[in-house]
Amino acid sequence: MTSSHLPKSSLKTVLNRIVIVTVLFMAAFIFFIYQLVMLHDESQAAENTKQRSVLLALSLKDSSASLTRNARVYVVTGNPIYEKRFFDVLAVRSGEQPYSVLENSLLLQMATQGLLPEKQGKVPLKAWYDVFGFDEKERGLISEAERQSSALALKEDIAMNMVKGLYADSQGKFTVKGEPNREKALDYVHGDDYYNKLQDIIKLADEFVLSVNSRTSNIQAEINHKIDIIVSIMLIMSALYALFVVVYVRNMFNKRLIAPLSMLAQLSANMVQTGQFKDRITHVSDDEIGMTAQSLNKLFASLDSAIQEANSVVGALSAGNFKPRMTGAYVGSLDALKQGVNTSAGHIESVMNQLSSAMKAIQSGQFNVHINSQAPGEFGQMLSSASQAVSELNNIVNDINSTMAKLNEGELSVRVQSDAQGELLSMKKSVNHTLETLDSLTNELVAMAQAQMEGDFTKVSSGVFQGRFKLLQDVRSQSTERIKDVINHVNDAASIVSDASSQVSYGASELSSRSQEQAASLEETSATMNEMSSAVQA
Repeated sequence: MTSSHLPKSSLKTVLNRIVIVTVLFMAAFIFFIYQLVMLHDESQAAENTKQRSVLLALSLKDSSASLTRNARVYVVTGNPIYEKRFFDVLAVRSGEQPYSVLENSLLLQMATQGLLPEKQGKVPLKAWYDVFGFDEKERGLISEAERQSSALALKEDIAMNMVKGLYADSQGKFTVKGEPNREKALDYVHGDDYYNKLQDIIKLADEFVLSVNSRTSNIQAEINHKIDIIVSIMLIMSALYALFVVVYVRNMFNKRLIAPLSMLAQLSANMVQTGQFKDRITHVSDDEIGMTAQSLNKLFASLDSAIQEANSVVGALSAGNFKPRMTGAYVGSLDALKQGVNTSAGHIESVMNQLSSAMKAIQSGQFNVHINSQAPGEFGQMLSSASQAVSELNNIVNDINSTMAKLNEGELSVRVQSDAQGELLSMKKSVNHTLETLDSLTNELVAMAQAQMEGDFTKVSSGVFQGRFKLLQDVRSQSTERIKDVINHVNDAASIVSDASSQVSYGASELSSRSQEQAASLEETSATMNEMSSAVQA
């Protein structure tokens, strides 16, 4: 939404005012925090200067004391190691040797802690003044202390050379040889003049520390005063901003946001609880909330109408009426809901029409029904499953009809071969089992008949059958047994007839033999008679 289309009392204008005030407050707050940080850094720098000045004064005192100690010990003992330590201190102070040359000295400790310009470098003592930021008075005090310390060191050098019998020439170099004078050397480093000069060095160092402390304390006091002013300003700004938030922002938010949003929240809760979209927002204003309320009321009206239409279509579908559709004018997601409901109803109608046609055809005994499975998602899967079921039913029925036709022709080896599932598979198995039983029983009966034709009545049916098949098997077995009994009786009668025939045949044979004997006797008698007749005739 552009600014030209904003309502007269725009929340954006109110928010812009709040944002501008908040940004200005935060910018000022950040600026003052930055000033506090800078002042803190200045205060810390002043404190660091104070600490370093104290350490510098202490290091000067420490180095002076080290020079005095080494010079006095050398004058007493003559041990060259103390002379070396004496000149090492001078070399470090002049920057000719690094701090590490001095063991257990304050200078080395300061260098190790990073309080000197270079941790292990060769830096003369005067180079520290600019680094530490001393003013002219402080530089004069510390320079004078260093000068007097160096002058005192020269006197200590004279005393140490006296012990060795060396004295200064016109150029200040110890080239003139003489008698060692330890007593005078001891007076040089223990006399009142030496002591007074040593005290002057300590006083200058202490005055230097006091000057630095006074200056840095004034700086810190001024900084603290500035900090107090800035903190007071920040507190006043915070109080004004808090007043602005409490009075203006709270009032605007309560009146322009909280109240209407609470009404919207209550309305939304009621809708969630009741599931009804009939209520409307009664808040009226000319700002964005009012425009939002109007838009939400239109949305609720569209939702209510779309839900009612969708319920009407779904209710009709559940009642078996597949014709109703959503007809309202919707946009966006509600239009997508309308298209989805109408499309789903159309798919359901198509599926149910095809299934109804298929069921009517099956009811009339027609199984060659074509079902178009070209439908999306599970609709297509449902139609595909129905088409497959009808096809399997048609295949199994045709196969059973073909099998029964061949069975009527006396062909018992045929079987139902079509693929089937569920109850159709059970029916297929039952038909094939019946055919197998009938084929087995028929084969056994034929085998028994063929054996009987060949005179073998011992072959019996050994299959396991049930019902009428069992009755037929039993009757056929009983018939065979009775035929066997008749044949046995005939065989017995034949045996008797055979025995009688044998006896008659034997008697006939004997009769024939006797008849032949009698015939022979008759022939002999006839011959005899003939002979006798011939004899008589003769």
